[in-house]
Amino acid sequence: MSSRNPEIQIKTGSRIGHYVIVQKIADGGMGTVYKALEPMLERFVAIKVLHRDLAADPQQLANFRDEARSVASLRHGNIVPVHFIGQQGSLIYFAMAYIEGQTLEQVVDSGVTLTPDVAKSYMYQAISALEHATRYDIVHLDIKPSNFLIDAYEVVMLTDFGLAQKASHASKDSREMFGTPSYCSPEHIFQHDTDLRTDIYSLGATFFHLMSGRPPYEGKTNQDICRGHAFLPFPEEVALDAGIPRGWVNLLQKMMEKEPANRFQNYTELREALDDIENFRHRRETVAPPDTNRLRALPSNTKAPEMMFGILPPEIVAEDGKYEIRKVYSAAEVEEALVRRDKILGLNLLLPEIAEMCQPHDGDLGDIVNTMARLPALKATIFELAEFFAAHQGEQAPDEATAVEIVGIGRCHNLGLLCLMLKKKWQPSKPFDWRCLWQHMVSTGLIVEMLYEKLGLTRTGLEFAAGSLHDIGKLLYSEMFPNTYPAALVQAMTNDQPLQAKEKELFGLTHSEIAELWLRRHKIRRALSDVILYHDNPIAIPEKSDPTGIGLGRLLGTSFNGRQLAHAVCSANHLAKHLRLGFSGSTWMEQCAWESHFSTQYLWQARTRQDLDWKAFVKFFKEDCSTFPMLTAAYTFGPPADATSRLGLM
Repeated sequence: MSSRNPEIQIKTGSRIGHYVIVQKIADGGMGTVYKALEPMLERFVAIKVLHRDLAADPQQLANFRDEARSVASLRHGNIVPVHFIGQQGSLIYFAMAYIEGQTLEQVVDSGVTLTPDVAKSYMYQAISALEHATRYDIVHLDIKPSNFLIDAYEVVMLTDFGLAQKASHASKDSREMFGTPSYCSPEHIFQHDTDLRTDIYSLGATFFHLMSGRPPYEGKTNQDICRGHAFLPFPEEVALDAGIPRGWVNLLQKMMEKEPANRFQNYTELREALDDIENFRHRRETVAPPDTNRLRALPSNTKAPEMMFGILPPEIVAEDGKYEIRKVYSAAEVEEALVRRDKILGLNLLLPEIAEMCQPHDGDLGDIVNTMARLPALKATIFELAEFFAAHQGEQAPDEATAVEIVGIGRCHNLGLLCLMLKKKWQPSKPFDWRCLWQHMVSTGLIVEMLYEKLGLTRTGLEFAAGSLHDIGKLLYSEMFPNTYPAALVQAMTNDQPLQAKEKELFGLTHSEIAELWLRRHKIRRALSDVILYHDNPIAIPEKSDPTGIGLGRLLGTSFNGRQLAHAVCSANHLAKHLRLGFSGSTWMEQCAWESHFSTQYLWQARTRQDLDWKAFVKFFKEDCSTFPMLTAAYTFGPPADATSRLGLM
């Protein structure tokens, strides 16, 4: 309470109207709340006595009485009812039902955070109360934890309903003008028009606090807090770090959009999203994938020919300060975050298929053809590859079985796993559009297989998995640090800097290192995680420790050569970038020709096909592979699209 609003001193045992004061409960921006006894009915009530300056203003008093009558007419199981409105001398007061229990503010102040199940129950009840009020054209405008009461039966009761709406206009004090800054919407701060979407914003901020243990925006002053609500991005990383599940993070983010038009527009929409909270996704309209064919025609220059606008929309790249670097993390902090958030990472849904992709398999023609019938993306991808291979083999693919044989049963099996993997409801973090990254990774995996075939190298069974997952650490970072990682991409591009160097600067670990930790944590085949770790620099593999499995292969009597596979992924990754097969997110690229790259030279020296002509080898990969198709499989988690829109033609 401000100094110009001195508290009205009411002693225990004194009377206000026909109520006997028992004890003081709380002070608030509008007034002081007391517990009182109503002797005639032998029940306790809660009495709020308004501050003197609010009660002394005739216009504000009239507004208060009009609004109080409206709220008193509400009858709902989740709204604290108003029993009586009265005046005694200079005291203006109203009596409400007294609820035995505690406020949600008391709950969170005790160090308890709501579990997703409890939060879901409480939010359903809050929605029910607020939706009921909108039928009477009433909005609350002061939603916060202290205005929710929880009784012994876990019933949520919303109090101070609508009274702050009129009374708060009496003062320009920031607390009274805005309600409580920690939960205040941007339009309330700027004194723009308010409606039920304002309450939806504050409800989102309230549940953010209840589930994470801290308000969405903090600061030393009210102005700092208001600035956060008005201008700063939604604190997604804070929510994820607190263990809030991805579906909930998406829901709260939509509730707290800066623009009311981007929030839920009514409580029906909000309730429907809450019904399927585990799968709720909040994605604004994204920029279409880039026209890769057109980008292929761009001449090379001193900068990398690769662009990142397929992954981040151009306006994000151009808008300075949209995603600022607010914290630099150490490697230890990132590892700790990976452990803390492990249970809520959406990317974990892909692990079963990744594990199966690492296992030996022969594939079955009948099973693959049947799967093609169920997965149109798989069918389209196999025919796209069959057409590419057939053009160099003089064959045609008139039916599914022939197409599978041309592409290869084992390769088709892996592509089927990929399509199943990407159909799962994992959450690509906005503002990223990872379809072009998947295009790059899948193309890399297929090129690795082709390198082994052309050179006659001994297969390891991990060629496709290692190539198609080599950049999966970027997906991990985008999910774990959705505000910071876009800034890392933009700064690396702006400074023409290797992305790994920027990642090391901001996170202490590169995307290869975080991927290796994640895969090992989930006991994915060690050889795969080690190859991914060294895929961008195979010559750094320690000779003695030999983590990629060379010594392990000898020990087990197998022919697995991890060093060779790491070089193959490195070479294929380099070629895929030069051929502009998708986009890896890094605008920096080594400028040496693919055939001169140290990994390509390493593989050539390791070949077993001594009859292979060097010029023919280079021609196939640099010229013939320039017609390598854009693969539908890389876009299966995106919206349905025909072949033209899949290529991102503008």
